[in-house]
Order: sequence, then C-alpha cells, then structure tokens
Amino acid sequence: MKNLIILLFLCSCLSCEAHNNTPAPPYQASLVSYQPTSLLENIEQKIKTAFIQSMVQQDNSDMDKLAKQLKEVSDPKAEKLAHYWRAYLHYYQTIYFMENDEEKTAEKHIDKAIDLLENMEEKNSEDYALLAMARGLSIPFKAGIRAPFISGKASKNANKALELNKQNPRAYFVIASNDFYTPEQYGGGKIVEENLLKAINLPAQDKPNPYLPAWGQQEAYEMLIKFYIKKERWDDAKSIFAEASEKFPDNHQISKLASKLINK
Repeated sequence: MKNLIILLFLCSCLSCEAHNNTPAPPYQASLVSYQPTSLLENIEQKIKTAFIQSMVQQDNSDMDKLAKQLKEVSDPKAEKLAHYWRAYLHYYQTIYFMENDEEKTAEKHIDKAIDLLENMEEKNSEDYALLAMARGLSIPFKAGIRAPFISGKASKNANKALELNKQNPRAYFVIASNDFYTPEQYGGGKIVEENLLKAINLPAQDKPNPYLPAWGQQEAYEMLIKFYIKKERWDDAKSIFAEASEKFPDNHQISKLASKLINK
C-alpha cells in the first residue's frame, strides 16, 4: 500500500450531496468587496509549507497548529472558505500519516475532509473538485465492494465541479486523475490526455487571489508527462516537460522526471 500512497502523493491524485443542492457562487464573487482574515491569505502555500516541514521533521505539529487556527476562524463571512481550507489541510494530513504507516489516523483525517465538504451548503465548483479529490484518496481505506461505489461518487463530484464552472482547471485535473488511476481493463486511460491538456491550458485562477485555490495545474503537467512516458510517446513527453519546466522551474516532482527522458 505504501507504494500506492507515494504515487498518490507525487501525482497529487484524487480525491452526499449537501443539505441544499443549490450551487453557491464561486468564492471569487464573494470576495469582491470583502477581504477575509489574514490567516487565509496565501493559505494554500501555508498548508503546503506546513506539510513539507512535517515530512522533513517527521512531526505533525506544524499542520496541527494550522488546523487549530483554521478551526478558530469565527468571522461568518470567512467560515465557508475556512472550511474549504480545513478540508484541504486534512487531505495533506492524510498523506502524512499514510507515509508514516499510521493508516487508522490517516483514514480519520480523510473522513474529516469529506465530512466538511459534504456538509457544506450550496457547494460551488471548487468545493466539488476538492470533494472528488478527497474521495479518491479515501479509496485505499475502503476495500471490497465499497471502493467502486466511492470511485463513482468521486467521478460524480468531479463532473459536478465541471458543470458549475467549465473554466476550473482543478475539475479537469481530478477527472483526469480518476481515469489515470483506473486500470485499463476497467476502462481507464481513455480521457486522461484530453482533460489534462485542458487543465494545463487554463489559468490557475480567473484572477489572481491569495485567498483562493490555485492547485491542479502543476499536478496536471506532472501527470501528463507521466502519461506520455507510460505510452512511450517520448516527443510529447519531452515537449510537455520543457513547457512545465519553464513555467514551474522550482517544482521538484516535475524536475525529477528529466531522468526518465534521457536518450529517448
């Protein structure tokens, strides 16, 4: 299982309807005349930094501290956005505990992420995309007949994210990721390329905003390179690698793929 988890982490792989099925407006619209608490500024990077520190130090305290701060956000206007980022943090805490072979703790965290997102009223495209990714990560814990059922829910959530916003690169990435990890004998691999190409050709955000999600594009580049390597489409792999390296020169996971393209 550990090899699967490493693969899930490196590729940032995936992930009941809310009480009210009416979709909410995108977070961008709610921030036009309002700036949330400073804790939520650049929160995505704060979460990733806390995760990296936790992995390096083999100590979850940085993520625990951030989780406590997010839970204490009391401004009603910021509460929904804080819930989103709490779920995103639980996703990374899941990976941390999976990497440390603490599977029961890891399962608790991914269940918390799913619960937070499921219980959101009037979910928007970003909420559904993250819910799909969280469900995908929960599959290794749900062996047996439940796994296909959860996978189906993840696909449904990802498609709902796309339905609500055709310009959301995270929705395309999660759809592609679902298909990438579905074995070919079960129909996987058919829509990976088209959805990853859409993800990398969309802006990470409609308008730059430090409070809102930007994940998905770098992960899509990485997965697309791996897809081309798997298919031995070397020219395509090298072309996308060159494009990704120019856009994201500091992305270690993309840089590592260079060794697989030598003499190809």
